Amino acid sequence: MKRRELEQIVTPLPRKEREELLKSPPAVAQLEEKVRQCKQAMNRDLWVGIPWFLLYCFSLFYFGISAFTATILAVGALYFVYSAPRHGSFGMNRKRVKVYEELLGRLKD
Repeated sequence: MKRRELEQIVTPLPRKEREELLKSPPAVAQLEEKVRQCKQAMNRDLWVGIPWFLLYCFSLFYFGISAFTATILAVGALYFVYSAPRHGSFGMNRKRVKVYEELLGRLKD
């Protein structure tokens, strides 16, 4: 794969990851592992985020602004403040999966 093609494919990624991929293109096994990790982080965000949102909405509607509602809000905020820098946000992981799968497709051809 040509360097210019690789640069175009990795453009959506953050600068640090983009430079790492341009410096040393990963092997197929590494890309497959990165796709698995990103999908796992996306699933975790869905399994935590949707129930948290529903519970928060229910609590806000049923109890109004109370200590219980504030606690639910704080727990969800702490999870996402911890998870986003460590594993990336849902949207960023979706971009990563697209890029890594496109690279996999090009490397396997």
